[in-house]
Formats: sequence, C-alpha cells, structure tokens
Amino acid sequence: KNHEKPFIIHTKKMDIKVLGTVFNVRTYSDEKISEAALISGSIEVTLKDRKVQKIILKSNEKISIANEEPTPAIQEDKVMRAKADPLPIPQIVVEELKTNPSSNIIGEIAWTQNKLYFEDESLEVIGLRMERWFDKKVTIATESLKNTHYTGNFENETLEEVLSYLQLSKSFNFRLGNENVVVY
Repeated sequence: KNHEKPFIIHTKKMDIKVLGTVFNVRTYSDEKISEAALISGSIEVTLKDRKVQKIILKSNEKISIANEEPTPAIQEDKVMRAKADPLPIPQIVVEELKTNPSSNIIGEIAWTQNKLYFEDESLEVIGLRMERWFDKKVTIATESLKNTHYTGNFENETLEEVLSYLQLSKSFNFRLGNENVVVY
C-alpha cells in the first residue's frame, strides 16, 4: 500500500484503482466481457470512454463491461425492438457476487482455489476457459454445440475427464491431440 503510488490495473475498457482490497480481474481479448469482482475492500473503476465517471465497488460486487461496442446493425435492431423490448442488453452491469448454494463457491474466484468452475455457460465460453486451464487449443467444430449450456465444478480432473463429464448432459464426440482438442 502506497498512497503516493496507487495500484492501477489498466484494461481495454476500464482502469481499476485498488483501494485496499481482495479482488479478481478477468479480461481476455477473445472474450465478450471483462469483469472485476470484489471480495473485500473497495475499488474505483474508471471507464476508458467516460473518464469523468467513477464507479466505486463495494465488497461482494462485480462490474461486467462488454469488450466490443455493438455494431450499427445491432444498435439499429435494438431501436427497432425498443417498443417490444424496452430493456436492451446493457453494456455495463454492476451486480452482487453470488455464492453457489450447493457448492459454496463464488465463481469469479474459484480459480484461486484451483477449481475450474462454470455456471450456465455456453460450451463456446467453456472452451475458451479450458484452453487457458489446460493449455490446449479447444475447437468446437459443431455450430449447434457452441450454445449448449453447462454447469460444472472440477478440481483435479484432466481435460479428457471434464469433456467426458460434459458428454453425460449432451452427447458429443471429441478428439484429443497433443496440443489441441476438437469437439464435434
């Protein structure tokens, strides 16, 4: 802690000023959302495109920010749907962290407990997480599988074991290589 030299984390969409805390930042260029999850203490978030606006997170909160701006076609579609759907998908969300009641895990920090954890996430997103976890390229070759959602909690399982467990919910095949895996 040094008040003269604050600890600031810079991401593509936000700057996070640490104000004495336990937190996790998750930001990858290949993911659609960046997150900062606060376990205790406080952090100050400044949005890159709104430097005047500062958001202070309190313990047990997280901020999620879309990594990409919606394309004009998506914005136009939102305007067209505005009458039918008055709540377009937000680009920034601040919400309370939730503990999974059955596993007593806070998903945003499960990795600090050496757990690969996901809750109601698409196989496409899980594939990206498994790539980083197991250091192997994961390709979902069948389009319809990409949007299949899973919940899982794994601690010491291999990539092959994780995929085998996921197969129990929705049938698919996979081919495991030395540096990659293809799911089809």
